Amino acid sequence: MATKQLIVIVAVMTMVAGCLSCGYVSNTVPGILEPSDQKATLEEAGYLVGWPVPTPTYLPQGYEIREVCVEDKTVVLLISDEEIRDEQWKMKMNISWHELPPPELKLPGEKVEINESEGVIVDRGDHNDLCWHWYLDPKGGTFEFKLSAIKELQREELVKVAESVSLPPPPPPGKALLEAARIALDDSIELKAGETKVLDVTLETLKHGPGEVSYKIFRVAREYGKDEIPMPEGLEVSMEPTKFMAYPNAVYHSAITIKTTPELAPGEYWLSFEAEFEGEFRMTGCIRVNVVP
Repeated sequence: MATKQLIVIVAVMTMVAGCLSCGYVSNTVPGILEPSDQKATLEEAGYLVGWPVPTPTYLPQGYEIREVCVEDKTVVLLISDEEIRDEQWKMKMNISWHELPPPELKLPGEKVEINESEGVIVDRGDHNDLCWHWYLDPKGGTFEFKLSAIKELQREELVKVAESVSLPPPPPPGKALLEAARIALDDSIELKAGETKVLDVTLETLKHGPGEVSYKIFRVAREYGKDEIPMPEGLEVSMEPTKFMAYPNAVYHSAITIKTTPELAPGEYWLSFEAEFEGEFRMTGCIRVNVVP
């Protein structure tokens, strides 16, 4: 069953260019939708999971947060000193929130102190994992972290990164997520070979605009793929309108038409959806097309 993607756009420059690529509006982006492997900005990820995303204020020299993803209520930060290619990261931080205290860490490994908490460094062969909890609420509110890093990074560096993690400041006036522009579309569709179906793309501008909106949709080899590849024989994808002016407090609809012929081979096809709202955001999302016999 398709889930409705909700892409929330914050009218500030995002720290991860081109990520909505997981919704990372995948930047995210990501186009942010339901919490299932969506790329996003930090603000969008926080909106999606329902809590502010803590981030490290210290990273090894040259390292940056390159991509932000949401995977089933867990926020994942991909960190590197170079552009992320083919999901190859040098450092990755998984962050989740628990209303009740999570189970005590009982991992085999080197115990380390992370501020007022105890962490464990586990040797995973080709990388190290540093796991720890951050107890914010005595009644149970707890962040759970797993910081993974390549062996070339010293364990001391992992501890320094972990100790620097802090919560983001509140958004400035006028930047609340409830005031953010948003795009909604289905992230998957199923049809039989020979059928034609239409997906609705809805842009709600709220307080943002005026500005030109442009959309692009094309086939990619895999989920979150970046390179355009030819459509197979029997699959035709079009979208209208793909360019228009958008004004504040308005709603705009575009239609993605997916047309197949009986000769199209059954299977899974991936589409990349790109959107740009002039002066506001750029984003990328993924649409799964499942063709059944």
